[in-house]
Amino acid sequence: MQALAAVVLSVAQMVAPFLDDQTFAVAHVDLQRLDLAPVRQQVAGLLATQPAEPNGATAMLDRLERLAEAMRGAGATDVFYVMSIADMPGPGFAVVPLREGADERAIRWLLLTADPDAPATGPAEGPTSRPGVGMQVRRIRGALVLAVPETLERLEALEPVDRPELAEALAAVEGQAARIALIPPDDARRVLEATMPQLPPQLGGGPVTVLTRGLQWAAGGVGTEGGLHARAVAQATDAEAAKALDAFVEHWMAGLARMAAEGGLANAAEIAALLDPQVEGDQLRLDLPAGQVARMAELLAPSLREARAEAERAVTMSHMKQLGHALHGYAIDHDDTLPPDLQTLVDRGLFSPDLLQGPEGRPRYVYVQPGRAMRTVTDAQRQILAYEAFDEWGEGINVLFIDGHVEHVAERARFERLLKESLEGYRPPAQQ
Repeated sequence: MQALAAVVLSVAQMVAPFLDDQTFAVAHVDLQRLDLAPVRQQVAGLLATQPAEPNGATAMLDRLERLAEAMRGAGATDVFYVMSIADMPGPGFAVVPLREGADERAIRWLLLTADPDAPATGPAEGPTSRPGVGMQVRRIRGALVLAVPETLERLEALEPVDRPELAEALAAVEGQAARIALIPPDDARRVLEATMPQLPPQLGGGPVTVLTRGLQWAAGGVGTEGGLHARAVAQATDAEAAKALDAFVEHWMAGLARMAAEGGLANAAEIAALLDPQVEGDQLRLDLPAGQVARMAELLAPSLREARAEAERAVTMSHMKQLGHALHGYAIDHDDTLPPDLQTLVDRGLFSPDLLQGPEGRPRYVYVQPGRAMRTVTDAQRQILAYEAFDEWGEGINVLFIDGHVEHVAERARFERLLKESLEGYRPPAQQ
């Protein structure tokens, strides 16, 4: 236990030189513990993809994993992100303590670019910045700090304030690869009591002092060893305050579950039950072992897949509207005649080539009106101009109509009927 306390204290001491009485949140990533493979597996399961299949979430995780590996290779072991009211409404700042033998130049560039593939350039000492990027990296008190210039200047002149509650909060979630501690400043508590003495009905009502005087700190952490797992702890002033906090959390979670159920999340009640903390003396604790996290993922998967499909559909619809504008723009300049193919739009700078190709370089759209004179169109709202290429119908496809609107057509029979009607009486130029 004493060894554990010493480790936690040393971690808190790394960031202590950058804390003030306005600091309200500190996040910590232990690069030596961090393993994103279980996270990637979980995300792939949620989105019904293979771990190696490219999509936005897994691509981001791959990049983060390579960035963490590059940071470790340069000698970095810990990364902190600190938020202080003193820097608001601006962003917080990142801190990387420099250990003996660390490659300061490489860490500087990795902090600034967040790109594990970017070659390290710039000076090994002194402020480091990039044109067009508002953030800078400076060495302050034995650490590299990434922040906007105003925050860097504040930190260079800062007289640190002891915040012992940070070490307590981090200790409560020790062993996790990524942790965050919320340590509300006294000034913030007073301001909240003055501006909002009563909690809103959505949060259960009652005096705000349940939070401002009943909560000392809160912490959460996520671990990846042996599968994805999580822990959250809230420290109350005493056992009675812990019970009051529990009632607040219970009411808040019930409200969220109702809203989620109304929004179509069928398993909202079971998810809320998994997230129900337990009162242990003067603390609220929530432990989510790997099995419970997997169960939550299973419950969330249908809704997340639907949300992903809707988001992808919305992006495709936006791109197809751009395609419609490009096709009409070409027709205006060519005697009201549509182009012979979509590549012509790219060649003339009217449409991005990246938007024409799908996975593995396959065409993304099927263009069905090449070279058509717009004067021959009889019903632009019902006649198809292009549609989303598909191998399997699934839940439908996006369709671009000649009048420029895009519609998601769910019924294949309706699509085939519209397509047939759109091509009646039309012959491509090569067949005329």
